[in-house]
Amino acid sequence: MVKPPLLKGVEKKILKLFKKLKVEPIEKEDILEKINQGLRRFYTAVCKDEKGRNFFLKVRVLRIRRVVKQLNNEIKIYQFLNKIAKKISLNFLFPSILKKGKFQGLNFYLRDFIEGELAGQVREDFGYKKFFLKKLTPKEMNMAIFSFQRIPKSYTKKLKLHKHGGWWYYQHFLQFKKNFLNFFLKSPFNQKILTKKEVEKTEKILKKNKKFLDEMANFPTHGDLYPNNIVITRDKKILLLDWELFHFNNYYFDPCFVWLLSYKEKKWQKKFFNLMMKNHRNSEKLFQLVLIFLTTHFAAACWQALRKMKKIYPTPVLIKSREFNLLKYYLKLFKKAIKNF
Repeated sequence: MVKPPLLKGVEKKILKLFKKLKVEPIEKEDILEKINQGLRRFYTAVCKDEKGRNFFLKVRVLRIRRVVKQLNNEIKIYQFLNKIAKKISLNFLFPSILKKGKFQGLNFYLRDFIEGELAGQVREDFGYKKFFLKKLTPKEMNMAIFSFQRIPKSYTKKLKLHKHGGWWYYQHFLQFKKNFLNFFLKSPFNQKILTKKEVEKTEKILKKNKKFLDEMANFPTHGDLYPNNIVITRDKKILLLDWELFHFNNYYFDPCFVWLLSYKEKKWQKKFFNLMMKNHRNSEKLFQLVLIFLTTHFAAACWQALRKMKKIYPTPVLIKSREFNLLKYYLKLFKKAIKNF
């Protein structure tokens, strides 16, 4: 394996970090290979100490300011959650940071490890696994989200969270348009699924509603509720991980995120939808705007997967794939949402 320049010497540094923290990785594998399999930004491992206790180590590999800032932000959020849990009731679990710091140019934290099963894997499952949705009720998931949405602003002031309002929605859509929608429109995959007029209409909708989205962006939001960030523990409690994207958004962002990724169990999905709408009855318009954004986001992820698969499989085979069917599912919801404007 050829070592990329940015990762040169990383393997030895991480091994030294293990030694310093007096822990060993449970999975005996090539550390550099694991880094290459990811985004070349972080290394993660379940470790154990001399007494056999399990911990979780996360290391940021690249010394890019934004990447380091994300790790530090995640540490702050975990510490914040520990403090407010003593004052208000939260309907979910979260780990505690045990050690943090910088070691030979690497930023890291060591946190406690809580046993459980992941809701799935993003790249493999494209949503929550059926077993997860059967173990967890829609009400429990709804209560978990609702509990951090209700965290008072007086508590979050010191965090200086980003606000994802109209500009954020609009700019992200322009990126999706440039890197996904424009290509998809001209591709053999677009079998009268989407039109250029619908894309142009969506851009106008988001531009017109910038101020409205700004006004509604007042709720603490996890922002990254993918299946690999949610764990169901042995006693069937919800453990939420990776809070580095915690920010202010509107109250539909996280619930809609969960609703879209629970498509494998239609009854569960429907019950969750009803609870989501019951919590916030006053803005169908807001829900449709969030739906436009997230369906574009998830369809773009399916598109990227199809592009990688196209190097191996011909288009007729890919049209029958799970990734293509999901892309059609998200774009169908996308089209329904823009019809409401």
